[in-house]
Amino acid sequence: MNWGALVQAIGAEAQARPAEGRITAAIPELQGVDPNKFGMHLSHLEGGEHGAGAHAERFSIQSISKVLSL
Repeated sequence: MNWGALVQAIGAEAQARPAEGRITAAIPELQGVDPNKFGMHLSHLEGGEHGAGAHAERFSIQSISKVLSL
């Protein structure tokens, strides 16, 4: 499996989609965030790491906490 190519393909597809929704006012840390910004990063058990978009940028964990709790 070419993990790097897969992450890049998913990232390109996600970035091509139109932005939907709005940033919540309930989380002040998110108010200054560009709503069109996208990033994803994959670390796998074989030791490889692959990223797409703004994956190296720091962000508030509040913006993904629901994903982690699933």
